[in-house]
Amino acid sequence: TAACAQCDLFQVANDERTECVCQQGYYVGEDANKALPVPDGVSPNTAGMTLETLDILPGYWRTLPTSTVILRCQNVKHCKGGVDTNDLCADGYTGPLCAVC
Repeated sequence: TAACAQCDLFQVANDERTECVCQQGYYVGEDANKALPVPDGVSPNTAGMTLETLDILPGYWRTLPTSTVILRCQNVKHCKGGVDTNDLCADGYTGPLCAVC
């Protein structure tokens, strides 16, 4: 069995209790030892996020999974959100801010 360790501030144990993950409203950035508050446009209700797995809200978009710049879409219906930066646009839309149909 794994030894129990106390998680840092803004972190909680994962379901298996094998590692600490960020609590809801926070994510692990480039410094793996520091939990950061999620930027606007990211779900505050998802625990365990990293920079690469930020859960983008519908109506928002970002260029790369390593970017912390989250932009509001010009037409919020064009941006469905999610984790995969290659699949943030609603069906029939593509490009920056899902503005190309």
